[in-house]
Amino acid sequence: LSALKFVAILIDGTGIGGSCQVVAVGITDNSEKIPLGLREGTTENAEVVKDLLTSITGRGFTFAAERLLAVLDGGKALRAAVKALWGDKVLIQRCWLHKLRNVQEYISDTNHSQLWVRMKKMMGLNSYTAAEKEFESLANWLSTISHDAEKSLREAGLELLTVHRLGVSGVFRNSLSSTNIIESLIGIAKHKMRNVRNWNYHPKTSDKVARDKALRWFAMAIESHRGNMRKLKGGKEQMQTLINNLTLLDSKQKAA
Repeated sequence: LSALKFVAILIDGTGIGGSCQVVAVGITDNSEKIPLGLREGTTENAEVVKDLLTSITGRGFTFAAERLLAVLDGGKALRAAVKALWGDKVLIQRCWLHKLRNVQEYISDTNHSQLWVRMKKMMGLNSYTAAEKEFESLANWLSTISHDAEKSLREAGLELLTVHRLGVSGVFRNSLSSTNIIESLIGIAKHKMRNVRNWNYHPKTSDKVARDKALRWFAMAIESHRGNMRKLKGGKEQMQTLINNLTLLDSKQKAA
């Protein structure tokens, strides 16, 4: 990986063959999506994720700026691992679609459409200050419906708006505000493995196979798709802005 420079990393876990496969995808300063590595565990725990990230770092994973953007779904293990390895050098963007689904669990179906409209509006604002105000407005509205829904939103806090702070917008920002990139890769890999039914025995000899069969199938499925992964749209115009702000943006500074 040493020939590449990365501005962002996305990490997610998924169940395959009775195990949890944790996968990481990096975004380079040339807007390329690069599968970085896999680890297999029984659950998506911090030690498995940290082991994956340590392995990636050992293979020459290098930041393109002073800081790295990590796009996560909100799992505590993922956050703990990236913070343990990189500390303040990593800025976390919480996936707003995951948070939308979480908040929906606490409110009635009749309020779902309004929640979608309000969150979509918040994520579409170009100004960080305006988005922050919309966040507070949304939280206050939820407080009149469900305190648990408000608590769920505030749990993610302004990490939902990290991409706003970094000064990027449009389709480029949309790609970095959710985990859709990595979820799409996982979905494609699972589709390629759709005919695998038995993860414990050889389909012809019935001999017991190595424990990491799911890991090997998953790795091969991802590798077979790697050449079809397209660059992020909008990166040609906005990548330098992202790199500059990853370098200059203080953790307490607000950028419009």
